[in-house]
Amino acid sequence: MANKNYPFPWLICKWLTGSNPDKEDMIDEYRAATDLASFVQAMKQIPALGGPKCRRGQPLSTRDKEVQQSIPLLNELYDTNLLKELWVIASKAPHWEKDPIWIHGDLHAGNLLAKDRKLVGVVDWGLAGVGDPAYDMMVAWTLLSQQSREIFRSMVQPDDHTWTRSHGWALFLGIVVRAHSNSHTPRLFNRQPSDEQTLVGRGQGHCPPRVCRQLTTAENDCERVVADHAHHHF
Repeated sequence: MANKNYPFPWLICKWLTGSNPDKEDMIDEYRAATDLASFVQAMKQIPALGGPKCRRGQPLSTRDKEVQQSIPLLNELYDTNLLKELWVIASKAPHWEKDPIWIHGDLHAGNLLAKDRKLVGVVDWGLAGVGDPAYDMMVAWTLLSQQSREIFRSMVQPDDHTWTRSHGWALFLGIVVRAHSNSHTPRLFNRQPSDEQTLVGRGQGHCPPRVCRQLTTAENDCERVVADHAHHHF
């Protein structure tokens, strides 16, 4: 428990062997789609009554101001009119009106572990709580291709509004982080470890690995989501 030497909650966990699947060839994406869908479905089965609220399980519309302020900063990188259009579609989707569901709250490649091209673990549960399941479904947009995403969707079977919100959460994460990182950062999906320091901009010092993973994931989220859905294939 916390004490005066370390006044924060902590726990000791079993070490899980694996690496973050931040390169395309690190996982079999079709198997990953099945495994992630099973994970999301399993979370739904946990009794949520009285569970702590996940701050990322809030309505997507609460992030509108932040996104609207960030989109103009991307005018040299993306079609900002398209970004605005995609965001409006997602942010206007009806809110989750059903009972809250347990969600991980930070489900992306930086918090997944892979070994032998299989997902073997989900880590960093500090934001877990109950809320809108759309947030965890975001991983289908950020990690999977359009083909494997359909496998995920067919297993989870979200309603159309929830699926649209999940798309919106991927846009939110990608747009906001990409807008506030180095505008000259190259595409980073197949980046090398030596590229990590470029993610925080020039002259800003060393990028902690965890922050680098989050930035890499978020920048890729934006590029993948916009590329895959330029014609609104929700």
